Amino acid sequence: MKKFVYRFLILAVSIFVAQFVLYIGIKYVLDSKSKFRLTRYFRNSKHDYYILGNSRAVNSVNEKYANDSLKLDLINLGFNGERYKNIVDLLDDINSKVTHKTIFFEVSCIT
Repeated sequence: MKKFVYRFLILAVSIFVAQFVLYIGIKYVLDSKSKFRLTRYFRNSKHDYYILGNSRAVNSVNEKYANDSLKLDLINLGFNGERYKNIVDLLDDINSKVTHKTIFFEVSCIT
């Protein structure tokens, strides 16, 4: 019985370590290649302008045009159907990381 428990523990620890290493590898690859807005925000949270909100914020500002043509350092963190609590959490995160930056906050969300 001791042999079985010992082998089971070795197997469980091996599976855990392999899964953790695989997770770290996949996360590194996806984080470095991803163009998803929140991934880009957490990779580099130092921007001059932030846009927060739900569908109106998403469709109101073209981030690529603003950054390329107008030479602004802007990130649009609006998402369709974004909940008020999520927007406030993101706003708190931005306020804790940067100061003296402009944040446009679209406030038509209800919940």
